[in-house]
Amino acid sequence: MSKYPAAVQRPVDRYQSGDLHVAMTARRVVAHTAVSADTPSMHSFFNVSGRATPHFYFGRDGECEQYINTGFRSSAVLDGNHDCITFESWDGFPGEWSGGMAPPWTDAQVDAIAHFCAWCNTEHGIPLVQLPSSRPGTEGIGWHRQGIDGNFPSSGLLSGRVDGGEHWSESFGKTCPTDRRIEQIPHVIIPRAIEIVNGEDMPTVEDLLKAKINPNDETVADALRAALRTEDAFATYRKRQAERDARLRERVGNVRAAIDALPAGVTKDELKNLLTRIDATIEIPEDQDATDREPDE
Repeated sequence: MSKYPAAVQRPVDRYQSGDLHVAMTARRVVAHTAVSADTPSMHSFFNVSGRATPHFYFGRDGECEQYINTGFRSSAVLDGNHDCITFESWDGFPGEWSGGMAPPWTDAQVDAIAHFCAWCNTEHGIPLVQLPSSRPGTEGIGWHRQGIDGNFPSSGLLSGRVDGGEHWSESFGKTCPTDRRIEQIPHVIIPRAIEIVNGEDMPTVEDLLKAKINPNDETVADALRAALRTEDAFATYRKRQAERDARLRERVGNVRAAIDALPAGVTKDELKNLLTRIDATIEIPEDQDATDREPDE
């Protein structure tokens, strides 16, 4: 089952086995804000019986902890636990709050959450679109308030639970993750995640060469040039390996065809003679030794 590679794995004990260890197929991502002080970890808080627990927590600087495997349910969205991947996030309560709202996610949090959503897309097939509501069967990237009743706008981004939507909290009027963060999801997080999935945020080695940190530091440039040579060597190596594999598949096919064509009752000596003839047809290209080496030899 799925562990996010960028997360520090800090399993919450009671979700690793027993009654709370319930498998699920993820279809949605639901964002929360933790109403937490400046803490890089909330593992000790969640590792207490009876506390609703998310799959992940993102700290102020984008550091990520994973508490529950995403192939299993969390307990952070009540009726939506059956298919929602959930995460909490630092918000600097109370000092960073204003007007009853959490601050926007920091740049580091935005980048970390976007990469996380991109992973949810590639790992679980969750579409990088705004979740339309908490109704069963919906898919996408959403937020806790979508499953909460309250005196919210009747429609639009900042509305709450719609008719037929699942209840994701028993707390009337809970604004989680608050307006500023809700607005970041469709306008910042999702577009950034799409860029990541499309590879648009990945610098090439040539880009790195052009953007040396210190123009006088040739050590940096030399290292990047070496990386570029290695990158090219591996590309050539993979291409030649693919060509060799194709030749081998063809030869195996020829052997199978020859064996299939053998008459019934063939003797051991006749089979040996056939294999000898086949072996004589196999030629290793002159450059085979060179092409089959690792590129750094």
